[in-house]
Amino acid sequence: MSSAYASGVVARGKVDGGAVVAEASGYLDAAIKASPAKAVELLSEKATMLKDAGRIDDARAALKQAEDEYARQHGTAPASASATPAATGATSAASAPVSVTLTNACKKSVSVGNGADAQSVQPSSLAPGVPTTASFAVGDTVWLFDSAGKPIARTKLGAKTKSVKVAKSCRAIVAR
Repeated sequence: MSSAYASGVVARGKVDGGAVVAEASGYLDAAIKASPAKAVELLSEKATMLKDAGRIDDARAALKQAEDEYARQHGTAPASASATPAATGATSAASAPVSVTLTNACKKSVSVGNGADAQSVQPSSLAPGVPTTASFAVGDTVWLFDSAGKPIARTKLGAKTKSVKVAKSCRAIVAR
């Protein structure tokens, strides 16, 4: 998702940034209600937009919603649970959600997606230089696809993974 804040359009005073963010936030909320299966992805996009707009507390709240929704969809303890998973034995480290920043160092948009098998993944576009935050489970595999939709690289997410980066070559992906 390209950001008017990231591109500098808002800083140059060409648009009312607050109005743009409010309108886009409303559209994202409507899309979440219309497509509950995409709620995690849409909430992550909303968090990125709010972060770019400088609304850090709102971005954190949207990211927490994404993590809670991911937990609900995957039957794990939500991030907002008061008891820790270790105390309750409710989840294992392999199923706990992790918040990951996806970045693309390639000069063109690339397709990425997550899933155990590349053939079952529905790729999403990742624009160059525009970080996107998403929630995944520990152990998930993130795939990089070529322009024909064929998998060309993959990386597995660990409990300490904070970022996934597509290399400048557009042919490699690394989790850190």
